[in-house]
Amino acid sequence: KHLATHHHGTQMALGQYVDLVLHVYQAEEMTIQSGQNYGAPYLMVSGMDMDQVNVGPIRLWNHEGNDVQVGSIIILRGLRVATERQWNTEKQNYVHDRDGAKKLDNDARTAIEDVSDQ
Repeated sequence: KHLATHHHGTQMALGQYVDLVLHVYQAEEMTIQSGQNYGAPYLMVSGMDMDQVNVGPIRLWNHEGNDVQVGSIIILRGLRVATERQWNTEKQNYVHDRDGAKKLDNDARTAIEDVSDQ
């Protein structure tokens, strides 16, 4: 009932939560480069959804490299529908996209479920 493709998820109202099935083709561990969480790990994951559409990269905060394996099929549970943000070079920070574009964003509620064997 809650499974969605990337396209369906971005058509939902802001603040809604969806679960995205993803066949992972890239998972890279990164570290936060500034701010209060400097040095904390996160994952950048890209893959194909159930419509065979390329999705990503999705940043999964507070996750490490071994949480997602390339080639696996995962369900990202609890992705929040949010406004896309862009870097503003004048203000040196991120601002909301004026066109109202949406993205699926990691949230404190987001969980990763590996369903490769199912």
